[in-house]
Amino acid sequence: MDSPCLKIIELLKENAYMTSGEIGEAFSVSDRTVRNRIGEINELMILSGAVINSARGKGFHLEIIDEDLKLLKKENTCDYLPWSVLI
Repeated sequence: MDSPCLKIIELLKENAYMTSGEIGEAFSVSDRTVRNRIGEINELMILSGAVINSARGKGFHLEIIDEDLKLLKKENTCDYLPWSVLI
């Protein structure tokens, strides 16, 4: 659970929308680093039924696109996903 990518997911699960600047500030990284990480996260998460979308003027938003999988719901953990690939 110490992966920077997993921390981004946890932050987005708790907030409706966040800009890359807000996420970067929370982890002391640049907004560009955040955008790169979100791209990496999306490559793996799409297989899990979720995606991080962006909305102009609002920021990034975690969207569960396959409710049957429920892998990223607040009450579940993501330990079985290959997060180590993103470190």
